[in-house]
Amino acid sequence: PLAPLFFIIFLVIGLYIVNNVLLAVVYGEFQKVQKEKFRSLYLHRRNALRHSFNVLAVKGPKHRTLSLQSYLHLMDCYSPYTSKLTSMCTFKAMSKESKQYEDLSLRVEEFYSFYDIQGLNWGRVTGIGEKIRWYNSLPDFVYHKLRYLTKAVNSVYFKATMNLIILSNALYFFIISSHVKDPSKRFDKSHQALAVNFFYVGVYLFEIFLKLIALGPVYFFRSQWNVFDFVVIIAGFIIQLFEIKTEYLTFVIPFRFIR
Repeated sequence: PLAPLFFIIFLVIGLYIVNNVLLAVVYGEFQKVQKEKFRSLYLHRRNALRHSFNVLAVKGPKHRTLSLQSYLHLMDCYSPYTSKLTSMCTFKAMSKESKQYEDLSLRVEEFYSFYDIQGLNWGRVTGIGEKIRWYNSLPDFVYHKLRYLTKAVNSVYFKATMNLIILSNALYFFIISSHVKDPSKRFDKSHQALAVNFFYVGVYLFEIFLKLIALGPVYFFRSQWNVFDFVVIIAGFIIQLFEIKTEYLTFVIPFRFIR
């Protein structure tokens, strides 16, 4: 009669208590190994940074310092694809002095934070109310060109020009439709009609291309109107490119003018 009780006690002690003690021992040893690995990595990095500093630093009036020019040469070897702007930002972040870049220098204690600073992401500070664009971290010559493009795309003149083009397309569509009495021939593709349709579709594709570059895909597709424009214009381009039958064209063309 005590066999079931013995079996239950055995399971509690064997599976619960013993296993928990075993897991605690294994976890404790794992933590010790991780701490030792972290300690050895930390000391290895400190030694590497100290050696690099001793090679690149020059003797100053009080102590040895690392100049910005030497640091940029180091970054060219350590991370060749890192931009000069990012390297200067990391140098400024490590320095505790509030001076101009050309007057800054690093002491060995400041240089020890090299690996911590390298993991940060840098970008240009935007003005109040200005959105953070995808090209903020690009080089200056690319950044300024894309910024001008964004201003042009968001300007009233650009929107007014596109509205006039859409209006002219709509007027052309309704004039052609009104002059053809037979509904079955209303959307037949003559050479003139194909050239006009390709012109308007090309203009719309160019508009979408400019908006995607200026706003970036994330901000562009956040707007429902932009998504609507994108779908309608791509549908019109596919229809013109593959010469889909005219009866399908009657359902797609009006949506190009609703935008």
